[in-house]
Amino acid sequence: MKRPEGSNMLPMARNPTPRGVSPEISARLRELRERHELTQSQAAEIAGLKDKQYWSLENARSAPSLESLLRLSKRYRVSLDDLVGP
Repeated sequence: MKRPEGSNMLPMARNPTPRGVSPEISARLRELRERHELTQSQAAEIAGLKDKQYWSLENARSAPSLESLLRLSKRYRVSLDDLVGP
């Protein structure tokens, strides 16, 4: 990749690998949300996130904060270990 002319910035990767949560955790979040008959918007509110941020969690695009995980585990009545797996 070439740098833009006159730029001292490094070129950006075209398709950066997302640094998100594992697909297993994403699937677990979706499974629990659906089991509790919540929409993504409702789960986002519980987790203290915006809808798009929660969508990113369920699609393994971003990693949740500990605070968000604690809120969700409390609502779903599961331990953090059960929420995120081994």
